[in-house]
Amino acid sequence: MNIEKNEYERMARYLSGESSEQEIKKIESRINKDPMFVIFIEKLKKIWDLKSVAPNPYDVEAAWNQLSKEIDYAESHLTDASEKKPSKARKLAKQKEPRIKWLIQVAAVFMVIGLTTLFMVLYMGESTEEEQSTMREVVTENGQRSNIHLQDGSRITLNSGSRITYAREFGEDSRIAHVEGEAYFDIAHDSRPFYVYADGAVIQILGTEFNVRSYNEEDIKIAVAQGLVVVKYAGAPDEYAVNLEKGDMAKLPRNGQNEPIVNRSIDLKQHIGWLDYRFSFSDTPLEVMAKQLERSYGVEIEFLDSELSKLRISASFEGESIHEVLQVIQLVLGLEYEMSGRKILFSKLDPELGE
Repeated sequence: MNIEKNEYERMARYLSGESSEQEIKKIESRINKDPMFVIFIEKLKKIWDLKSVAPNPYDVEAAWNQLSKEIDYAESHLTDASEKKPSKARKLAKQKEPRIKWLIQVAAVFMVIGLTTLFMVLYMGESTEEEQSTMREVVTENGQRSNIHLQDGSRITLNSGSRITYAREFGEDSRIAHVEGEAYFDIAHDSRPFYVYADGAVIQILGTEFNVRSYNEEDIKIAVAQGLVVVKYAGAPDEYAVNLEKGDMAKLPRNGQNEPIVNRSIDLKQHIGWLDYRFSFSDTPLEVMAKQLERSYGVEIEFLDSELSKLRISASFEGESIHEVLQVIQLVLGLEYEMSGRKILFSKLDPELGE
């Protein structure tokens, strides 16, 4: 995990509620994109809360001096013997700028909990092997799916062309996963909230079933099959969060707005039918349908004439092979296609063949 040189001070302002709006956006943007950073910030929040609820009996200056000794010890084990250059942490400890007050305050908190390792992660810019091993990433190629069982009893079906990252063992306070692409979540009931980060969306759940779709260049969509979820844009104020119940869907356009668009009483089959290999298209541009087919069947689709991709089609499929789907497109839109291996080329129907 890469931590910027001034991250320590920025985290102190963030946790104390004194960050600028720009700093808050930067931190929350990273929270949305970096699973390791999510774990890092959750640890810091927990430490900061412990410091806030009870008087701190520790001498701040003494804590900083002790932390300095810990830095020396860590350097003696981590620094290459052939290089005698001081570390970033040692350089920081020697600085005499006014901002050292922030560092002393947070250092004292770290010393209370004994998180010397976390401090080394901050300033060495490296994640430990232990941290790396706590995360698991599952990636599916086009034409593939993956069924995932989490240690809390939750189950996830990862659709084609997607990626998910989560902790092998969740912490005491929350459960977190990051998804790119599409996935269906069946979340086990637990006192810990479950957070799903999907590009610009943050979804909070206690126990429910829902579908997340966040493929690149598409609006983010969350459809709820059971239970209740709370959805908002990452970084947006809580008042812009929306509650979704069974049969509701939230769409988050990628245009930077604050509030999701909610549709009630949707046809769930259109959003979770892929679980049973059912696909439904209603007045859908052929290029959009083509992307779905590419991911689901592991093929590559091209158009000899770009105007063909704008044609619109309504059709439903359930378990059909790619050849059967292509034949339906051919008949409905009056096109012809050539398939070579996994590559498909659509073109206009030859007038002579149509006679």
